[in-house]
Amino acid sequence: MTGSEFLAGKSAEILKTLSAGQCLVELELSGSIRWANDHFTALTGYSLDELKDIDCWQLLDSGHLSPENQETFLQTLRDGSCATESFRCRNKAQAEQWLKVLFIPVRDDATHQTVCLAIATDSTVRKQAYLAMTGMIKALERSTALIEFDPSGTILHCNDNFLELMGYQLDDVVGRHHRIFARPEQAASQEYLDFWASLAAGEIVPGQFERLRQDGSSVWLEASYNP
Repeated sequence: MTGSEFLAGKSAEILKTLSAGQCLVELELSGSIRWANDHFTALTGYSLDELKDIDCWQLLDSGHLSPENQETFLQTLRDGSCATESFRCRNKAQAEQWLKVLFIPVRDDATHQTVCLAIATDSTVRKQAYLAMTGMIKALERSTALIEFDPSGTILHCNDNFLELMGYQLDDVVGRHHRIFARPEQAASQEYLDFWASLAAGEIVPGQFERLRQDGSSVWLEASYNP
């Protein structure tokens, strides 16, 4: 018996095991839900009978998936390929939920149609934390001078606030070493070497630092260098 034959003979057991610990949904490519297990009904707040009366795309938050993207996604499944996607949804209480879903197209020999087994994972907490962090970064970008280096001190990126403060254009600094902002004697000092060694060791280095603008004028920065 080949491996594929063994797995085919165990398909019912595999499905039972998956259903015991995962949110499972069986749906038609039209969007009609044919079946969902208890984990999915508990997650969404809908009963199975209610889900059968809902197009699965109606569970998505308004505007989350455009008709064009939906059609492209469905064509992938019609072609027999699996697809994974994250969806912003609303449960029965209209609370936001993020679901990461693996869609597995399966041929229904009885109807000669392709149906999908969807394996859904609740990623709401992780996604909301990511969005909150992204929002914080965007807020920092708007209000703070930011610069990014690799571990050796080579400049990777600066935001507009930093460039305006220091009098540079982005192309002037990317790929160059941080020492362009330091006095020559400072860049050659042991203190400066220790500064980069601390960052390479994963230490946060806060403090007040004198830096040089492009025109050579001095500016003191209250800064925190965070590996």
